[in-house]
Amino acid sequence: MKIYRFKVQGSSEPYDITFSSEANTLKARCTCPAGENGLHCKHRIEIMRGKTSSILSGNENQVAEIVQLMKGTDLEKMFLQYEEAERTYDFAQKQFAKAKKALAKAMRG
Repeated sequence: MKIYRFKVQGSSEPYDITFSSEANTLKARCTCPAGENGLHCKHRIEIMRGKTSSILSGNENQVAEIVQLMKGTDLEKMFLQYEEAERTYDFAQKQFAKAKKALAKAMRG
């Protein structure tokens, strides 16, 4: 088993992220409140996206390894679904905002 540890800056305090890789399986944990409760955690997502700006631990070079280790795993499959859903959600939010403005304009006459 290979373990990668990162310390990242959260909105109020630093958090610890651990990625563990074993037999084509990659797991990720974070000590932020969401991560501790098994929920979506933006800190892990940033590393999975290859972003290094919040890393305090000085091992930014290991982020590329995490991205590579994700390939072919169930985590990658779920991450790609998440990314697609996020794009769809963002588009829908923009369309909804436009529709609200158009409706408000039509109601004013």
